[in-house]
Amino acid sequence: MDKVLKHIGAIRSIKFFPNDLALFQYLGTTDEYPDLITLDLHLPLKGGLQILKSLKKDLRWKNIPVMMTCNEASQFEILACYKAGAESFLVESILF
Repeated sequence: MDKVLKHIGAIRSIKFFPNDLALFQYLGTTDEYPDLITLDLHLPLKGGLQILKSLKKDLRWKNIPVMMTCNEASQFEILACYKAGAESFLVESILF
């Protein structure tokens, strides 16, 4: 997905963060916010939904589009993400 978004020019660069603390530290120290944030719904420790809610509560980051991803999610979880402010939800297929 990352390669496709870069190839079509939808995003300039990609940064990966090992956890929510690193993401919020980065956002708190830069004036150039990302064009898009992708979050996995089932992240360890603080889940993706909680991180999404934190992003959308902060006026500085509220308008950054967030795409949620997950390889398995219930309709309830997907709706909760949209209600919390996600712009889209991608259910990833695990086919080899």
